[in-house]
Amino acid sequence: MNSTKNPIVKHYFLNRVKQLEEVEIVLNTPHKRRIKFKDGRVKTIHPEGVAWGNSYPRVFASTEKPNYVFSYKGRSIAQMNFDETNYRIPHIDTSYRFQPFTSLLLDSINAKENVLLSGGTGTGKTTSLMQIAAHIKQPVTRINLNGETRLSDILGKMQVADGKTFFEYGVLPNAMKEGHWLILDELDFADPAVLAILHPVLEENPILVLKENAGEVIKPHPNFRIFATANSVGA
Repeated sequence: MNSTKNPIVKHYFLNRVKQLEEVEIVLNTPHKRRIKFKDGRVKTIHPEGVAWGNSYPRVFASTEKPNYVFSYKGRSIAQMNFDETNYRIPHIDTSYRFQPFTSLLLDSINAKENVLLSGGTGTGKTTSLMQIAAHIKQPVTRINLNGETRLSDILGKMQVADGKTFFEYGVLPNAMKEGHWLILDELDFADPAVLAILHPVLEENPILVLKENAGEVIKPHPNFRIFATANSVGA
């Protein structure tokens, strides 16, 4: 087995002082899990996917020790190390105050769910996502949808440069390949034909087929998430 292609997944426990310790899961049932620390200590924790205790989830599976952890009112999220110089990582706004729905956002992100945020203009829908991303150094791609948004903006298109033809990826395949969060702002104003191309990416096993690029098949990076914001939800 090639260890490069099949990296070993490890587990890290978030302790009370927000530090990550490598552990081994020695028991995993629908009702509880038991973990063993490097020094031999054994601890019973929440079942997988179930909130329990003051910080959920408290165990993160990763091939590397996550460098960044963000917690809010009993919910936590961790991220592996991206290049901190990535220009798509938002900046932390120290004056920003997270709203109560942040807990639900963290649950959805950890569960790899698609998220639609609706509400009036200026209520912090996009900002909340950007600030969560900023705290865990998560790159974000954001696009404002409107009647002028074309399929090529989302999927990409063929280009010619220096006498050579190549495919320039749009925001969707780029985000999927690079593991970015994709925020689709103003979903209400998008053309239905543009929205239709998102369907296979929103399914339980997301996949994108680029017929414009010889049928290339793209499966998402584990860190890829898709969000949308809307003011009227079609009303």
